[in-house]
Amino acid sequence: MNITEGNFKGRSLVFEAILYITFYYIAVAIVLFTMHLVYEFHTIRKEINTSINDLLGSSYEPLVNSVWEINQNQTQTILKGVNDSPLVIGIQLTDPDSEILHQSGNIPKD
Repeated sequence: MNITEGNFKGRSLVFEAILYITFYYIAVAIVLFTMHLVYEFHTIRKEINTSINDLLGSSYEPLVNSVWEINQNQTQTILKGVNDSPLVIGIQLTDPDSEILHQSGNIPKD
C-alpha cells in the first residue's frame, strides 16, 4: 500500500499540524501586535496632551499678567520659554481684534 494514495497528497499529519499551528500563531501574533501598537499610540497621545495642558496651565497666568502690564521683556521671556519646549512648534499671540502681537515658530495656516 502506498502512503501517497487518496486525499493524503503526500503530506504527513505532523507536517499539516505544524503548518496550521504556525499559521494560527502568526495570525494571533499579528492581531496582538496591532492591538499593542494602537494601545501605545493612545497612551503616548494622552501623555502629550497632558504635557501640553500642563505647559499651558503653568504659563497662562504669567503671560496674561505680563501682557496686561505691557511688560514686553517678561512677555518675550515667557513666550521664548514656551516655544523652547519640545512639544510646541510655534506660538501666535493675538489681541481680541485678531492683530498679531507675537509670532514665532511654525504656525499652520487656517
